[in-house]
Amino acid sequence: MARPRKNEQDALARIENAFWSMMENGEYRDITIKALAMNASVNHNSIYYYFKNIDGLAEQLFLKEYEDSICNTLFDQIITGHVDITEILNNQDSLQRLNHIRLFARSESPYLKSIFITHVKAGWLKHMEISEDELSLDEQMDLAFILNGITAILGSLIFTLDAQFLTSFFERNLGKSIGETFKQIIYNHQ
Repeated sequence: MARPRKNEQDALARIENAFWSMMENGEYRDITIKALAMNASVNHNSIYYYFKNIDGLAEQLFLKEYEDSICNTLFDQIITGHVDITEILNNQDSLQRLNHIRLFARSESPYLKSIFITHVKAGWLKHMEISEDELSLDEQMDLAFILNGITAILGSLIFTLDAQFLTSFFERNLGKSIGETFKQIIYNHQ
């Protein structure tokens, strides 16, 4: 494939911005190379220069937005039972990243939801310093239940990126149980 022309140096940024805009205003199944190229004002070959296909683009952009430090901060707070994401929500860049990540959980696409679950699980396991192969069947089921629940909550219309809403969730029995489950998994593998 030919390299994008010099006047297309910002093509990648336009492609990314167009993707997020299309995700916010439509459905993943409607994002095609042709539609994305038109929205990004780039030649469709520019998209193929950076990405294999729409699915590859989606996963790469998720990983770009998925920030280990945010994940680790939230994970640590869930385990300690002292969730305060005010700092994250007051940081415009972090808030935008969380909103982009939420689009995957909110999507009707099983593929996008699987990207969300796969990478969040991998991030949590890495942070706990536990290999997925080390997990017992019970721990695998608990983790799958928690991840699918979090995906459903993030994708829910009632969910809001409000500090009080999120803090109250982790103060309730369900949120505390999630923290206790993670503590037990960590304890089991020390």
